Amino acid sequence: MIVDPSYESLKLSKKFGEFGAQCGCRVYFVLNKVEPDIREEMLASVNCVNVVAEIPERREIFKTSLKGKELDFELDEIKKLVEFLEKNGVIN
Repeated sequence: MIVDPSYESLKLSKKFGEFGAQCGCRVYFVLNKVEPDIREEMLASVNCVNVVAEIPERREIFKTSLKGKELDFELDEIKKLVEFLEKNGVIN
């Protein structure tokens, strides 16, 4: 689940975590638009053990996605996420 820094997203992430626990499913979280001053608050709203990536707030990511284009630069955080998804058979 992608978790944005908004009240609604943080509340929804808690519900998804609870629902996953009830179903016996593990829910993984990707924290999105993370800034240093809100990171701890975002982590506190989810089971931080299940956070598989933290994508930083970067203007260039926002502008590129707004245009519907692919990123033309690399981020270690996204590499880490891709490695996790490949390792767990989500993508190949």
